[in-house]
Amino acid sequence: MPWYRIFANHGPGHQSSDEKFRYFDHVLTAKQRKEEWEEIFAYNYNYPIGDVELLKGLPEHILTNKIQASKDGIDANKRMLLILAETQSIPVIAYKLDFDAMRVQGMNPTIYTARRLSDPSVTARGATKDKAVASLLRALRKSGKKVSKRDFAIINR
Repeated sequence: MPWYRIFANHGPGHQSSDEKFRYFDHVLTAKQRKEEWEEIFAYNYNYPIGDVELLKGLPEHILTNKIQASKDGIDANKRMLLILAETQSIPVIAYKLDFDAMRVQGMNPTIYTARRLSDPSVTARGATKDKAVASLLRALRKSGKKVSKRDFAIINR
């Protein structure tokens, strides 16, 4: 089991140290070890000096902490699943700045496109995001649906 200890001493004036214990699905190459160390320490700490070492096993206090953190995460996720099972969802209208349409129009005027996120077959355009959304709502009403803007979550996508 390839567990690694990634550690460094760092800091001007007063020395500090930090270490991380990470599991990987495979043994890291020297280049991958260097990249992992740099990702954690090189850009976030002052003058870090350290290494990445392959472990035979985790220190017992680290293993105990990781087991407890995993159990706590499972419990929290179980609670969240119960909450999500009772949570109501609302449909979504997604709008975006339509660069393809703007190129056809010569970059003027600005064109937004709006669509139902779950049904992208119906789209509408407008000079602003609000006009594109209003145009989509009109199209939905014409198709026989009784909808208003407050029935939807409006997102930029």
